[in-house]
Amino acid sequence: MHVLVLPSWFPTALAPAKGSYFYRHLHALQHAGHRVGVVYPEHHSLRQLSGRALRAHFFQTRWHLEYDLPVLRRHGWNVLSQAPGSYTALIRSAVRLGERYAATYGRPDVIHALSAQWAGGAAAQLARRWNRPMALTEHFSGFVKDTLVSEQRRWAHAAFEQADAVAAVSPALRTALHTQSWCPAARICLLPNPVDFSFFTPPETRPEPPPVVWASVGRLVPAKGTDRLLQALAGVVDAGAKVHLHVVGNGPERAALCTLAKRLGVQDQVTFHGHLSRPDVRNVLQQAHGYVLASHYETFGIPVVEALACGCAVLATRCGGPEYILSDVQGQMVPPHSTAALRHALLRMTRALQQGQPLGPTRVDRKRLHNRFSYDTFVTCTVDLYQNAKRHWASL
Repeated sequence: MHVLVLPSWFPTALAPAKGSYFYRHLHALQHAGHRVGVVYPEHHSLRQLSGRALRAHFFQTRWHLEYDLPVLRRHGWNVLSQAPGSYTALIRSAVRLGERYAATYGRPDVIHALSAQWAGGAAAQLARRWNRPMALTEHFSGFVKDTLVSEQRRWAHAAFEQADAVAAVSPALRTALHTQSWCPAARICLLPNPVDFSFFTPPETRPEPPPVVWASVGRLVPAKGTDRLLQALAGVVDAGAKVHLHVVGNGPERAALCTLAKRLGVQDQVTFHGHLSRPDVRNVLQQAHGYVLASHYETFGIPVVEALACGCAVLATRCGGPEYILSDVQGQMVPPHSTAALRHALLRMTRALQQGQPLGPTRVDRKRLHNRFSYDTFVTCTVDLYQNAKRHWASL
């Protein structure tokens, strides 16, 4: 099957971590024997503008071979920012890239949009223009938070109306799409993000506590709740527990979080790693006893599954994705936005781990996780999504 993918976000030279997991998703489809191409109008933030960046990204269109995938990019800048017409400009650019892709590789069998927030609008236009089926997978947390602006809403409605098959990465996101009248729940299948269980594996040995080592992976933005995590950690330290926290990820809150750690007196118990490679993330998880997610909301939570695959005990807020991941799997959950609940659970689990209690996933848990979140399962479910799109399109 020939599939053209339009992502709403994708890795770029100036933001290599943004949507990097999509590479692995699409490469898995290609490895299964499907032809996959990508078009992406990358519009960089003007905050990243420099003479060197402008020489590399001057609104030119260029083919790239990335993970053996043909990717057609337009290297530009987000000149309009959030001004009216910015999303329309992105969609117009993506449609032009789609036509150029089709002139080289032929029209695809299926058009697949990754999020309706703007790529879905471009996919809808190409689907009508080419008379092709359209699939839509929703990842965007803005649908959970209900924060889309009017222009995003207009194009998102067009995407959901045109889509022949729709998927969401978690039940919480599916419920949000239904309750906000984007799409009936009966039309939305589940297509969770996959994890490579041959890469993320338990280590042969872990360091013996104390200290009990915790890890947290994600962008350092307010929605991730890392400030509450640091406050909870300070309470654990004050209670006399020997503990260390590894924070992996970059973001605009990093400096403020480092300052907060010093103010709370836990700077010696926290290591801020910044952005790490996948092997280095795996190493952090394999050396940790537990993983903690303090987010206010998550549409899924890939690092939670990666941590479980590495054998970590997991403490997470009930923020959307973790409820799905930890259903029928050993783990602890607390309400979001509650520093006290997070602190109490973190202290309780830290003491249990220090005493050698087995809080990590069992063998049965790991089998369940593999069955639900492996790449084999992902490919099968994605191809089913495409087949459903083709059947619905043919019936019209």
